[in-house]
Amino acid sequence: MAKQRPTDALRQGYKLGQAGKFAEAIPYLEEAVRLEPENGLALNNLGFAYNKTRQSAKAIPHLKKAVRLAPENVKYLTNLGAAYNRTERYNKAILHLQKAVSLAPENPTALNNLGFAYNETSQHDEAFQHLLKAVALAPKDAIIQTNLGDCYCSTEQYEKAIVHLEKAVELAPIYVSTFNNLGDSYFFMGKYDKAILHLEKAVELAPDAINLTNLGLAYNKSKQFDKAISHLEKAVQLDPEDVSTLNNLGEAYIGAGQYDKAIPHLEKAVQLDPEDVTTLNNLGAAYNGAGYCDKAIPHLERIVQVKPENVTAHYNLGFAYNETGQHDKALPHLLKVIDVRPKNVITLNNLGIAYNGTRQYDKAILYLLKVVQVKPENVQALNNLGVSYSRTGHYDKAIPHFEKAVQLEPGNALYRNNLDVAYTETGQSDKAILDSQKSSAISKRYRPAQALELRTIAPSLKEESCPHR
Repeated sequence: MAKQRPTDALRQGYKLGQAGKFAEAIPYLEEAVRLEPENGLALNNLGFAYNKTRQSAKAIPHLKKAVRLAPENVKYLTNLGAAYNRTERYNKAILHLQKAVSLAPENPTALNNLGFAYNETSQHDEAFQHLLKAVALAPKDAIIQTNLGDCYCSTEQYEKAIVHLEKAVELAPIYVSTFNNLGDSYFFMGKYDKAILHLEKAVELAPDAINLTNLGLAYNKSKQFDKAISHLEKAVQLDPEDVSTLNNLGEAYIGAGQYDKAIPHLEKAVQLDPEDVTTLNNLGAAYNGAGYCDKAIPHLERIVQVKPENVTAHYNLGFAYNETGQHDKALPHLLKVIDVRPKNVITLNNLGIAYNGTRQYDKAILYLLKVVQVKPENVQALNNLGVSYSRTGHYDKAIPHFEKAVQLEPGNALYRNNLDVAYTETGQSDKAILDSQKSSAISKRYRPAQALELRTIAPSLKEESCPHR
């Protein structure tokens, strides 16, 4: 750049800034400041250009100097506040923006930046006060609409958030934060299809780790696990040490039934944050699902020690103890779940298994009857109830339940074996032989044996994550 007079450099930088070419403007504005280091306008314009090119740390010293030169200039104060906001120094932002608003109470930009800073520091009443006024003054400003929507989202007023965020999209469908916040709002309302629509747009505009993670989480909730895995794998590549992203990827693999693939991601997340309860529980769930229940137990024990109210961990721990034959240890954890969720069919069935395992057959029958009353075609509970009756010598009561289980799953050798045992014990050997012949036609490998087997269900429950904000 040729040597210029201060006014020429300032004018050229200003012209480029007006055209939105802030990166091109910066060299001219830097030259203007070098030539006239006490020129408040040059300092402000340079700081503004740095802000616009995401170099707010560089903007601050120039804007601070501009404010010292003109301490009541609203533009300078507002731009300095915005720079502090961008560098997450919200308390300093508030200090300067409060002064800007006191000098110009009808300035929507100052009001918006101040409202944003209050929202980021969880001072929501103050945030609403300023953002609502800013929207009233500038209803067609997409950024202000977005920030007000985000404030409603932060206070879990999702329907109100959506009104303003949808308006922002109509005004300017170019801001990543608008689509991300809109996706979050729909997510928390359980409208996952709409959340995905907007989060896909956010990823299209900015395929960073946060947006990819949020989209992956929405796909998880809508049970589109393959798509979730695809996006979360990309997010992990971009940010390989983000605990939330690793956990969400683990959840996606659990949802897809790929427990072995979930484990390394969840193990890494636990290494990064050993106290994260959600990740510990999901790791326990993945170990359970992969059949490594002995490995699940220490992680799940840690959770119930520090979070004894965590029902999901109690269930997973009870399941792990059942699967490792420690039925007496399973009982208190499964009972804890039933205290909170008395009609949870999965837990009732596994509680029946635990009571069978401790030879408390009457109690097993009590809980398993509750399952078949609510879910009369639950084959696992029907089989387990038959086993409980058989072990108390009531084969006659067991037979109808075994028969129904076999009717529902005629190819299941375990259920046919249990039915044949009951037939034999009640002197109906002819039925047992006939049933054996039917079974042999289905599976040549089947051989009836004098044993009764229980069937467990639902290897794991996973914790739910929330989107990045």
